[in-house]
Amino acid sequence: MIGARAVGLNIISSSDIVLDNLIVGGIERRSELSAQNAVDKEACYSICAYIGDRDVCSNVTLTNSIASGCYYAGFVAPGHDCG
Repeated sequence: MIGARAVGLNIISSSDIVLDNLIVGGIERRSELSAQNAVDKEACYSICAYIGDRDVCSNVTLTNSIASGCYYAGFVAPGHDCG
């Protein structure tokens, strides 16, 4: 995925998804927010994190993937206990 606006790959409120060997890059800013002085979470990948606590996911994995050319972050995802 190349050249999307704001977020390249956005997983919202989902379960049992396996993502492997993806490339997301060149994510562009949304010009309509510039006039509002708003900050957009421009990321290559947003995995169950874009809408905050309302975004409930389980068993979503992302491995062996590349993020390049995103203004805010490459990967945005909630953390978990390491055990």
